[in-house]
Amino acid sequence: MTKRDAKKKEVTKGNLVMDMEPEESFYGLCSPLPETPSKSPNPKKLCGENKEKDTVSNSDILQAIRELKRGFSVFEQQMKQNTADIKEAKEVMKGLNFQAKETEDKVITLDKRVDELKEKTEEGERYSRRWNLRLINLPEKENEDVRHEVLKILSQIAPDEKSKMGFLVDTVHRVGRPRDDNKPRPVIIQFNMRTFRIKIWRESRNADILKKMNLRMAEDLTRFEKDCRNKLWPLVEQARKDGKKTRWQGPIVFIDGVKFTA
Repeated sequence: MTKRDAKKKEVTKGNLVMDMEPEESFYGLCSPLPETPSKSPNPKKLCGENKEKDTVSNSDILQAIRELKRGFSVFEQQMKQNTADIKEAKEVMKGLNFQAKETEDKVITLDKRVDELKEKTEEGERYSRRWNLRLINLPEKENEDVRHEVLKILSQIAPDEKSKMGFLVDTVHRVGRPRDDNKPRPVIIQFNMRTFRIKIWRESRNADILKKMNLRMAEDLTRFEKDCRNKLWPLVEQARKDGKKTRWQGPIVFIDGVKFTA
């Protein structure tokens, strides 16, 4: 038995005793295992620890329930208050709507009243101008006696009324301010009698004195009448070319008895 075998094994009293020195590996690289295994770097927590931390007491639950009840009570009060406010706002809106409707009715009534007053004012102005005629294109002179000039022209239009011409004519005057283009302003002639005014109006259509002096006699119309007649004039002009009878009555024209308005 070699020396190596003697170190490796011994037989004592029939028992096998193993040598504690490890046998070298074939290349001599084997090293002995540690006697005690190393601990895990992240030891697991015990279940008991988690249960102790997650435990909620009954008192905490009751306290949370009381807080929720208190929050619901406050919310319910706010809802009741909001409902009351909304109801009050609706009542206010009803009142405002009633006032708005009442105001709207008043405005409509006032608009109708204004239209009626405008129509009456227009009618009154047209009526007052029925005593007037306008003389167009009469040359304008400085310090002129326009009444004297107009009476001479009227005496030639109606020679049979020459003796009482001064009594039949009331006022004579120019209209507006002097113009920058030096064109003569129209002359307003106001008569004391409408019958005489109608006579001068008819006689002026074929008066030689007016043609000779390049003058023209016209009715004294309101602005509204002028606008209406300007709109209806093409219709009237065509009707006269067709031989139909036309008659003006303020802003209205009658063609063969048919009424036309602008």
